[in-house]
Amino acid sequence: MELVRYCFVGGSGYLINLGVFLVADPGMPYTLAFTVAFVCAATSNFLWNRLWTFRVEHGRPHHQYARFLCVSTAALVLDLIVLRALVELAGMAKPPAAAIAILVALPVSFLGNKLWTFR
Repeated sequence: MELVRYCFVGGSGYLINLGVFLVADPGMPYTLAFTVAFVCAATSNFLWNRLWTFRVEHGRPHHQYARFLCVSTAALVLDLIVLRALVELAGMAKPPAAAIAILVALPVSFLGNKLWTFR
């Protein structure tokens, strides 16, 4: 059930990520817009994953948030590599490339959060 809840939270984060990206993209470089969108989505995801997915009642939230951001940063690096490859090498439009990049990082973020952030 954790994976199902994680995917629901991830789905909301996915929508937040894409929405913020689409709003921010016209006004800044697309990699910066993607990073801003990712941070917004990651913060929302942390709160929902802590409260609902993993139902964590132990530990210090600020320590878990720091771990969550480390995992999210690793996922972001992977996201950005995939995003740039799809946009610059494959010539894909930015919104679908961003959507694919987010999906590629899903296993990295789930396992990192399950095994380290919220253990």
